[in-house]
Amino acid sequence: MVEVGRRPRGSWSSFRGQAAAWLGPFPPMNHQPEQLHGAVFSRPRTTGRGMAMIVQNYVGCDISKARLDLFDEASGRYQRIPNQAEAIEAYVAGLCAGRDFVVMEATGVYDRLLRHALGKAGIAFSRHNPAHTHHYAKSATQRAKTDRLDARMLSSYGRRYQPAAEPAPCEKGERLQSLARHRDHLVEIRAGLKRHLSEAFDEDVITETERLIADFDTRIDALESRIARA
Repeated sequence: MVEVGRRPRGSWSSFRGQAAAWLGPFPPMNHQPEQLHGAVFSRPRTTGRGMAMIVQNYVGCDISKARLDLFDEASGRYQRIPNQAEAIEAYVAGLCAGRDFVVMEATGVYDRLLRHALGKAGIAFSRHNPAHTHHYAKSATQRAKTDRLDARMLSSYGRRYQPAAEPAPCEKGERLQSLARHRDHLVEIRAGLKRHLSEAFDEDVITETERLIADFDTRIDALESRIARA
């Protein structure tokens, strides 16, 4: 039994064992919901001068084919830049790895340049289903929809949910995905030609369709070989 007000004899680990028996099991040191697991940069970081708190700054980014609209939570600043490699790289150069976290909606190929620039610079980012972010905007009573407001909403979404960062994009992996999608597209076209052939009765149409199918067979085989070698 540990007496209140008296320092126990022996090591701290020995006392902790006694206290555990007295008080019951200690609670886990990191008891966070699963969706907060990725928010590691907002924890205290030990430096040579003691404990320093690095506060996560969420940058919301609304993406379209032609441009990016960005809202920086820390500065309250809006910025619009072209969705082009040079402009994106210049913007990303002003971000700070370990502090800034970019939140965007998944937009297919339109977010590719931004993701690669962020990954190269070591800036954390996450992409989200637009249906989820739009639901959040409604719950936050955002009625109007503009690119600037969407960028601010995405910054707020990041602050609210503190999402985990995505892995940096892999050029090889994305190339394989692109080849696989192209192969699937050709297979779909070939299937349509085969359906067309099954309904054809004119000899010229049959001959031409068979030639097209053979051409697609060759192209699909070549793509599958490239995918296998990659």
